Amino acid sequence: MDKKLLIIAGIILIILAIAFIINATPIEEKHYLVEMKYEDGTFTIINKTILDGKISFINENNYDYKFNVVSANGEAVFETSFDPTLLFSDGLEGGQLVGGIVVLNKTNFYLELPLADSGEKLEISKEGTKIFESNLNENEATPCRVQ
Repeated sequence: MDKKLLIIAGIILIILAIAFIINATPIEEKHYLVEMKYEDGTFTIINKTILDGKISFINENNYDYKFNVVSANGEAVFETSFDPTLLFSDGLEGGQLVGGIVVLNKTNFYLELPLADSGEKLEISKEGTKIFESNLNENEATPCRVQ
């Protein structure tokens, strides 16, 4: 009975060690951090940076604007929705939670996009109509080391 317990404990320790090693392995993935400007329905890219690691957040809501990252062969690599015009605000006032949605006509915002291949394009659409397109590799994005 004691040998079985020791074997089981040993197996558990090996599994835990493997899980620790896997989680401690540095992430080799990279992604774009794209700073953009929105003004009265028009989008402009201000800056593109390549960062180490995975995308930190994927939106699962359904907003008016959709963005796609499209590969060189025209395949959608990544797609999600967003709305740079909405600013969600809340706070406490007199012990009560107050706030709401502020609609913006002009704002700067960031998009995190996967880095897949050399022919990537960013496409933004609203209600199925493409309103913005940019080659993500134009003016080469600047590599940046994140600490």
